[in-house]
Amino acid sequence: MPSETPASHRTRIEISDADEYEWLVTVREDLGLTWRGLMLKAEQQLVATEQQLGLPSGRDHTDCTEDSP
Repeated sequence: MPSETPASHRTRIEISDADEYEWLVTVREDLGLTWRGLMLKAEQQLVATEQQLGLPSGRDHTDCTEDSP
């Protein structure tokens, strides 16, 4: 797992152990996504769920849909 991720690519999604990481590798490969694509997809789902539940979203602080110049 990479130790540092550029701020423009960060999400609130955390991978806490090796088993989760291996499972995500399989999911990512099955979906044909890059790591960034998989994490963005997960972050988008998290934001959508927060909106449905009326919860405040942390998206304003972690918006990674735009790359830094």
